[in-house]
Amino acid sequence: MYHIENPQKTTLSTNWRQQKYPFQQMDIGEYFLVPKTEVKQSSLAASASWASKKFGKKFITETFGEFTKVTRVKKPKTV
Repeated sequence: MYHIENPQKTTLSTNWRQQKYPFQQMDIGEYFLVPKTEVKQSSLAASASWASKKFGKKFITETFGEFTKVTRVKKPKTV
């Protein structure tokens, strides 16, 4: 599992399987980095989109050098 960039927070594990990405445990402003050599940016963006729908949270992916950064952002309020 990739680690969330927040030293005061621990990640939760599930009984049925280990999660590859920590989408469910992330708070607003937290992020994790994934090396581009391990997974394509488009695949990671698809996973973030799926997690947004499943958990009701919003995630963005950005490319920085050799890494793809996944950040949880605040959902815009709907009118």
